[in-house]
Amino acid sequence: MSTTPDPLNPYQGNPALKPEYAHSVNIRYSFFDNFNFRNFFAFLNLRYTKDKIITAQTINNNLITTSLPINTNNQQNASLNFTYSSPIRALKVKARVFGGGSVTQSINFVNTIENEVITLSPRMGLELENTNNKYISLMAAYEASYSENQYSVNTTQNASYLTHVLRSNLLLNFGKGWNLDSDINHTIYTGETFAEAVDLTLFNASLSKRLFNDRLTAKLRAADIFNAGQGISRSAGDTYVEEVTTNGIGRYFLFSLTYRLSGFSPNQTGGQGPPRMMMIRN
Repeated sequence: MSTTPDPLNPYQGNPALKPEYAHSVNIRYSFFDNFNFRNFFAFLNLRYTKDKIITAQTINNNLITTSLPINTNNQQNASLNFTYSSPIRALKVKARVFGGGSVTQSINFVNTIENEVITLSPRMGLELENTNNKYISLMAAYEASYSENQYSVNTTQNASYLTHVLRSNLLLNFGKGWNLDSDINHTIYTGETFAEAVDLTLFNASLSKRLFNDRLTAKLRAADIFNAGQGISRSAGDTYVEEVTTNGIGRYFLFSLTYRLSGFSPNQTGGQGPPRMMMIRN
């Protein structure tokens, strides 16, 4: 019996469905060198799911897709995340290497055909930040992530894509309460599986001034300076890959006034401000 009002995509119940049971093992490791300010963290997760519940799809000659939840053979997943940071004193910077990824073995059914799917998603990145940041704080990073779906039956559906992300944050302290803060993200979406490669750059900046013993902060912020006006995300599932484009409002400016009722400065409160009054004008 169909439980959805969409006649082209009916969904059927399955009274014989059994609950799935997941078993997982988590392994954590951390290390911190107090003298050299080096640290390392790693997290490993192994997951095994018995009687995994998936949605089987049947497509008839009229392209009506009927979905039915069923139990399948067991599903396995392994994921790893790690980060290592250390100062490079000769360059007066702090470096951080991070990465990880996951691999999943699962099963899907389309028109009663069993298809084994292996999903890979490794990533790796590097971040650099200056250590002498009293007046200038600069952070630059690069990250590459890869995603691939491999199918056992219809190998022509195998899909993969690579994403590069370059980002930077700059904070300038001019003294006398003046600060300039800017961040830029440049993302490159390759076109192996999709129609074409896409580049997207988002650039934001703000100029602020603290007044009246740092109680009042006036800030002018410019968002999406290059007027990209959109966001893009890509993902892959057991039977599909998709690209979602989100439209934004584009370039805009925001002026704000923030007044602290407390007598403590932002440094004394750890950056967490007290309740405040705010006036905003576009």
